[in-house]
Amino acid sequence: KPAQQNPETPSPTKESRATPILPVTRPNIVPPLPLPVPPVASSDTSQTPKAEPEKDPLEGLPLDRLDKNIEVVVNQGSVSFRISSEILFASGEANLSAAGLSVLARLVPVLNGAAQHRIVVEGHTDNVPIQTERFPSNWELSTGRAASVVRYLQSQGIAPARMRATGYADTRPLASNDTPQGQAQNRHVEVILEAPK
Repeated sequence: KPAQQNPETPSPTKESRATPILPVTRPNIVPPLPLPVPPVASSDTSQTPKAEPEKDPLEGLPLDRLDKNIEVVVNQGSVSFRISSEILFASGEANLSAAGLSVLARLVPVLNGAAQHRIVVEGHTDNVPIQTERFPSNWELSTGRAASVVRYLQSQGIAPARMRATGYADTRPLASNDTPQGQAQNRHVEVILEAPK
């Protein structure tokens, strides 16, 4: 039994020798911990500039030159220019009026300023049925109006390969058709600039 106590006595001396070594290893462990943090922060900052270039082409457009009758709606990856059909066309017609030509003429420089963007022209109507020889329904009227805008834009030098015309009739209302104000809001044309993918 006394012989067993002898090995226990040197062991505290070994522990006392180990204690000065521990603080030396601890500083070695501490510095690597903050090192991974800066790369994470730098990756976050690298994501911020990626979002900015997508906005720059849209913000660089000369939107201040637009006609007051053009409502600008900015979405992710696109900009919509919403124009009331009352300004562009006579009631039940798809031929552009003089006032409509003037409004669209102010839009042309903006569209040319984003030459890499695709252009989608959408025609929209209210839910009041139309039945004429030329327009048996609102489908034909909304599509005819969109096509008239596309033809005009092409005549102003915008490449036809960039554009497409679509008619939605009354299937995508902006407001309720229960009021005259809502119906007027639903009768519109949207010229949409889509960012290249």
